[in-house]
Amino acid sequence: MTSAQELGRDRLSAAEQLRYAAAEGRILVTKDDEDLINLTGRFLAAGSLHAGLLIVNRRVSRVEFGLFVEALLRFVEERELPLQPYEIAWLKRPWAAPTDGLRKTLRASTGLRRRCAARSLLETRASS
Repeated sequence: MTSAQELGRDRLSAAEQLRYAAAEGRILVTKDDEDLINLTGRFLAAGSLHAGLLIVNRRVSRVEFGLFVEALLRFVEERELPLQPYEIAWLKRPWAAPTDGLRKTLRASTGLRRRCAARSLLETRASS
């Protein structure tokens, strides 16, 4: 899984994103359903490559990203076949907004990782 941002392609048009994904043999995962559904029809009519489209129902926050990735993996595992060319699928409510308990757990684990990293850095410096 790669994001348009990671590839420096986040400012390209929806059509350019779809063309790039198809050329790479990748499905496009997006929240922008209306434009890309219309583009899928145009790509099909023109015979342009299209590897499939997976639409999510809302923006993914940083806190939810791990849950989102798990939902994507479940989506792939539960399908009998991969998305077919020009196929459009929706990721059904793939993640829930974190509850207060989950938020506290996420904050605690982030704090623990920071403390462990700091301790490791101090130990490395002390042994040098």
